[in-house]
Amino acid sequence: MAVGPSRPGNGGAKRKASDSRGIRAAMTTEPQELESYRGYLAVLARGRIPTEMQARLDASDIVQETLLEAHRKWDQYRGGADRGRLAAWLRSLLACNLLDRIRTEKRSRRDVRRERAMADALEASSLRLIELAAVADSTPSLKVSFDEQVAQVADWLEGLPATQREALRLRYCESLPVAQIAETMGTTPQAVAGLLKRGLAKLRSAAETAGELPENRSPGETE
Repeated sequence: MAVGPSRPGNGGAKRKASDSRGIRAAMTTEPQELESYRGYLAVLARGRIPTEMQARLDASDIVQETLLEAHRKWDQYRGGADRGRLAAWLRSLLACNLLDRIRTEKRSRRDVRRERAMADALEASSLRLIELAAVADSTPSLKVSFDEQVAQVADWLEGLPATQREALRLRYCESLPVAQIAETMGTTPQAVAGLLKRGLAKLRSAAETAGELPENRSPGETE
């Protein structure tokens, strides 16, 4: 589907708020587990929006569109309870929506090769998120599957200050060296090192806190 970017002004703000209410309302019914992938999809989407379009295309809007589409098409999903297959299916929907938005911006035609390249890039970034999940929650503190752990770490990543989030995303999802991250972000390698250190500390703190929550305790544990 091709959806144009939100335009500034009250109309755009009202439409965005309405879209947000729509996706939240839809997620109150089954399958509720789709909502747990919001942060995961946002992390992936941020890395695939061209720099020159980032002021006009909002990753969170594209993720909302993707989750709502997944909810509408849930009866087409054939992966069962396999979280890895669910993540792959959501990535395929995200890839199509990203390309639709980018094509609208560029006023270009559909290109199957670009679709394949986008899907491959999203998968590669997803695999690299595994490294960040391992670094942030090496215990792991959460009593969940590894796919769920990756999705949870992505949620925590989305909750970080923008500069820390971007530094971690470039380092772990794009595998950029510190010097190149500094150039991309318009800062110094020393500043990037500080952002990475503080960002990882916050992710580890979130993992430790989650591991201490009663719902994450092992059977038989007490307060």
